Amino acid sequence: MVNVTDIQLIPDLNCTFESIRIYESGSVQTYCGHVPPCPVLLKATSVLVVFTVADLGNFGGFSLEFEEVAKDYMLPDTCDSGLQRYSSFCPC
Repeated sequence: MVNVTDIQLIPDLNCTFESIRIYESGSVQTYCGHVPPCPVLLKATSVLVVFTVADLGNFGGFSLEFEEVAKDYMLPDTCDSGLQRYSSFCPC
């Protein structure tokens, strides 16, 4: 499981300037802006994390955690804020 605990990147609809990209088994999840996504369950045994940075200001970067979880582990149905999850990549 990967959990982006803090993200302070340039907010941009397409994450063109600054981003975190997590590549796993042919798919990619892209994050930018200031709202951390909910934790993401990864199925692959290895992933690639790419951080793209722009020289357009002083943003704080990001923090993320990787945690090994049991194969049958399920994410909670709601985010910490109590909002119903609409996908595994919803903002909390």
